[in-house]
Amino acid sequence: MKVGDLVRKKYKPGMMDTKVGIILAINEGPNRDSTFDTSVVRVQWPADYGCFWTTTASLEIVSKA
Repeated sequence: MKVGDLVRKKYKPGMMDTKVGIILAINEGPNRDSTFDTSVVRVQWPADYGCFWTTTASLEIVSKA
């Protein structure tokens, strides 16, 4: 995933959310062992839903930037 990708939340089979958000930032901070963790991204969701840090494991890409 990268900045500008359109994403939505992954759900259990049969469940679906139509909200599509855009990735604004990627957590690129170093871990204690000097590796980099990019498993968290900041997503702007539509309307008044908000902007949140979200794990990439809970998202699926709708469209790549």
